[in-house]
Amino acid sequence: MTVRLRPLASVIALLAIGCGGASDQAARARHAREFDCSSHDVSVTPQGDLWSAKGCGHEATYECTRDAMETRCVMVTKDGKER
Repeated sequence: MTVRLRPLASVIALLAIGCGGASDQAARARHAREFDCSSHDVSVTPQGDLWSAKGCGHEATYECTRDAMETRCVMVTKDGKER
């Protein structure tokens, strides 16, 4: 039994990492679009269930959700103020 569960555990771990990466990229892209700059100028860090993005002269926090097709992010705070 234990031998069969290892591949499943590996797949679950990879999916979790992939979803986090998708949210990271989605928050970065949203921030770049929102403030009209290159995504290369944006740094993103996780904050629990939220993502903090800095760059383009602004700082914002995003809440990202993932469905079967894509990851979408909504701005929660902009430059320290609630949206």
